[in-house]
Amino acid sequence: MRIVIITTRDLRNPLAGSGERYTHEVARRWAAAGHEVRMFAQEVPGLPPEEDHDGVRVERAGTRRTAHREARRWYAETRPAPDLVLDALDPRPSGCPAWVTDAPVVALALRIRRPGGPVGRWRLRGYRTVPTLAVSASAGAALLAHGLTDVTVVPAGTGSDLLPAARRAPVPTVAYAGPHPREAVRAHQLLRARIRDAQLWVFDPGRHADRLAGPGVRVFAESDRAEGIARAHAQVLTAATGDWPLAVDEAAACGTPTIGYDRPGLRDAIPAARGVLTAPSAAALADGLLHHLPRWAAHPAAGGWAGGALGWDAVAEAVLAAATTGR
Repeated sequence: MRIVIITTRDLRNPLAGSGERYTHEVARRWAAAGHEVRMFAQEVPGLPPEEDHDGVRVERAGTRRTAHREARRWYAETRPAPDLVLDALDPRPSGCPAWVTDAPVVALALRIRRPGGPVGRWRLRGYRTVPTLAVSASAGAALLAHGLTDVTVVPAGTGSDLLPAARRAPVPTVAYAGPHPREAVRAHQLLRARIRDAQLWVFDPGRHADRLAGPGVRVFAESDRAEGIARAHAQVLTAATGDWPLAVDEAAACGTPTIGYDRPGLRDAIPAARGVLTAPSAAALADGLLHHLPRWAAHPAAGGWAGGALGWDAVAEAVLAAATTGR
């Protein structure tokens, strides 16, 4: 098959994240299986306009403002016509259904946040009848509620191997990774009233780093996250994602359970990895930690376990099957 992927960023973009990782891992396996895979993404200073990346032909043009126009121009010059166009919707849809007329279009919705809001309604209005792939039941439900009519849930993917538990912290310790730690910090403050030696380790807090001083709170760089999650007794997640937060599966592979809010994305991934959901409030999170953290700290796991995400080989097969079935 000839497959074209239209996306905003490829994996080598400095702003690339889990969505770009997902797209690349799927695409490279399609290429390895003998498919011709071409990917269009916006230009990146210092990177060539064209290159082969793990068997995928990546072609770059346009800035954040002009990339979608460049994608349309680039596609018009793509011959022969592909057998499939995969339109990655994150962070902004490219509008492929409006201008791809010679090949089937399938949308890939990897990080759908608030699709029902004013911006989401405008951006997704051209996708109501377009076959769309979502990586969690939460995301699929949100897209259906918004008015999309052809949504299929495909598996999340992870390359995390099961790992032996690291040497755990000497006192009950919770880890949080991300730029919005306020809820985690508030829950920790409430928890400290009952467990005085409880620690909160925050990784990569961004601009919030200078606001996190307080009893039992330590701040670390993103480069320390993997080891820190493995040494903590629990991971806390609070932000709705809509997709499948791989941090849950990565922590489980280290033997670290996740406790987090019952919100889109989290409500799919956390139970699948033997974690705990709480109501979306700092007080409820503190109560959940009070109930579970002492046991997790006293009897940490001797090894890791699998979450609900599958290996990338299985994911690539599932996505291609979903994208081509009945198209």
